[in-house]
Amino acid sequence: MKKIHFHELMKHLNLSGGDETKIQGVTQSHREVKPGWLFLAKAGAHIHGGVFMEEVLRQGGVVLCEKREILGKDALDHKKVVYCDRIDHYEAAILLALYGKVWEQVTLVGVSGTNGKSSVSHLIAQLWKENQVPYLWIGTDGISFNGKQYPSERTTPCASKLFSLLDEALEQKITHVVMEVSSQAIMQGRCALLRFDTVLLNSITSDHLDDHITKVQYRYTKFSLRWYLKEQGTMIVFHDSEEMKEIDQFKIPHLITVGEHGTHMQIMPLSCTLKGSRFRLNDYLFQTPLIGAFQIHNLAMVIAYGRSIRLSYRQLQKQIPLLQGKEGRMELFRADEKMILIDYAHTSSALASLLHDVKALKEAKQRMITVFGCGGERDACKRREMTQIACAFSDVVIATSDNPRGEAPWQILMEMIAFPSFRGVVIENRQFAIKYALTNAKKNDIILICGRGSEKVQLVKQERLPYRDKETVLRILEGGFPCLSNMLYHSESV
Repeated sequence: MKKIHFHELMKHLNLSGGDETKIQGVTQSHREVKPGWLFLAKAGAHIHGGVFMEEVLRQGGVVLCEKREILGKDALDHKKVVYCDRIDHYEAAILLALYGKVWEQVTLVGVSGTNGKSSVSHLIAQLWKENQVPYLWIGTDGISFNGKQYPSERTTPCASKLFSLLDEALEQKITHVVMEVSSQAIMQGRCALLRFDTVLLNSITSDHLDDHITKVQYRYTKFSLRWYLKEQGTMIVFHDSEEMKEIDQFKIPHLITVGEHGTHMQIMPLSCTLKGSRFRLNDYLFQTPLIGAFQIHNLAMVIAYGRSIRLSYRQLQKQIPLLQGKEGRMELFRADEKMILIDYAHTSSALASLLHDVKALKEAKQRMITVFGCGGERDACKRREMTQIACAFSDVVIATSDNPRGEAPWQILMEMIAFPSFRGVVIENRQFAIKYALTNAKKNDIILICGRGSEKVQLVKQERLPYRDKETVLRILEGGFPCLSNMLYHSESV
């Protein structure tokens, strides 16, 4: 990173003000400010970053603040504070002046799609590790420098955070970076300055329709990642639906398609059990301990990536069985002759795929008990649809809370079960819902706990409450949570 005085950077932007502070980094989070860091105080939907200016100055930072008029009397007149109309107009120039085209010095891989972003990116990071390649992983579950984990508030961080992470990777002599790219990040331009060596597009169905309005806009937002490829960059696409085949019209120079029918990399599933899976890809046999057809699809994308960087099929056949599933992705526990699966499935398509795969794997007498919820302030239109899917595949359905955010949990639950044929249990408290499922399950039942995977917090109003499904399951199995309460509605006995 190039060290520039604050006043010199402001002059570069044709803004007046600033002092002699040498800029040591850039952030949009007041919590990350260190001495010499530039804090970009943006006017957010709920709060203006300018309210944290005094705290930032106490920490030794400097401030570029937008829309002073919104702050009113809270605006500060200080040599370490500069005001502008909109930070978005200056952010690219700031990042390029301080960090340069940092993406040119690393191999940068982006993974997008409705489902499978975390799993595919995690598998790619493991593949690099098997080949002694130092890596940085950025995604839903945080940030990992060669396996050393740090928390992150977003699947895809803001532009300033991404540049800072890439700069830190270079300092640690890390050469390869894989990151999940969400549709909101694309739409908001968080990764617009980056250029990728490879972009992998897993299956795209629908999600975040509160932001994208239509499925078509959502899909084409994902397709726009083709603009962010390096000159010789490659796009790898899961190509098994008519909607995904629409990408063919763009004539992407380096395109690899993956799927079960008419693709460059053709999948032939052979067997899938609760002990693992076998499949062929372009007639080469692969085995994996991972469970489910969707995991075969994820691995096929990873193998296609491996081939794109010239790993041999023989090498991949040796390494694919060593790759482990991500925590909270089809994670299996066995206890008291019952089977417990924790999975991140939180969209209609992901839930349908998961339940379909498990139903195909189970024995005829085994029951499926599904515990799931729907997030607040997200895609209200999918709530009833997800419950209908759960009811179609499961013997017992337990609807519960999952990140209600600013909405009332009971209101979300009422929308989830708003159809006449609903048969199941509604328990607002997620811990009690899981307790109910485990204590009422019979021998050989399969309990699926869906929607959160390895997430470590429950988002309730403005709070981030510590909570993990896995910890809840383990505590209940050890005899915790002695009583049940908070049952809202019960239409049928388990």
